[in-house]
Order: sequence, then structure tokens, then C-alpha cells
Amino acid sequence: MNTKTLISIIVTVLFFAAMLFLTISARAIHNASLPQVTAEKLPSVQFPFEYTDESGNEMTGTKSALAIRTELLDSDIFILYQREKNGDMRYYVRLAEIETGAEHNGFTEVLSGIGYGDKVVISTNSELYDACEVFLL
Repeated sequence: MNTKTLISIIVTVLFFAAMLFLTISARAIHNASLPQVTAEKLPSVQFPFEYTDESGNEMTGTKSALAIRTELLDSDIFILYQREKNGDMRYYVRLAEIETGAEHNGFTEVLSGIGYGDKVVISTNSELYDACEVFLL
């Protein structure tokens, strides 16, 4: 076997080995390029409210409502959802337009824009945008 043939065989083997490696690790490479997020469902919190009873007395009661940590309101709020793409279920985010209410003990009441079953992104390693694919930690 001459040197040219040997070099051609070595290059071909290395090329196919590299292609095999990239094929096997393609999902991991793709996931590493996505924004890494953590998400959680919002808790139900007791909020005090004042009302006047039948006899005209001012009273304080409590109501249970969906709440978000007030500190999360300093930035855009994104809701996590799943969608199928290329035969796999993947995570995406959508920008939530929420209406807020009362504040109590570090939580703010959510009046609309987020449902009880929705997961809200609480941290990310990069900037998010509407319909962005993410990797859930």
C-alpha cells in the first residue's frame, strides 16, 4: 500500500469517526446552546383584605390567591410550555402579560395572565424572548 492510499484511508476513517461522534452527541450540543432555565408553579398565598360587615364595623379577612414572588416582577415574566418539534417534546417560553393585585410578605397577587397549572421561569443564564426554546434544569 502506498502512502497516498494510507493517508486517504486515515482521513476517511477520521472523518467518519467525527461524523459518528457529532451524530451521537448532537442533542447534548444543541441543549448546551439553549438558555438554561429553572421554573416553578406559583403558590397560593393568603392575602389580607379589609371589608365592612353588616353592622358597619371594619373587619379584616383573608383570601387565598395565586401569587408570585415580588422580586420576580422586576423583569419580564415568562411561562414555560411544551411543544413537539422533530418528534421530540421540547420546552419553550412565552412572555406573560400579568395583572397584579395586593402585596403581602414578599408576594404579589396575580389577578390574570398566569394560571394555576402554569410554570413560571424563575432563573435563566441568558436573555429570553417570546417563543424561545429553552432547556429546563
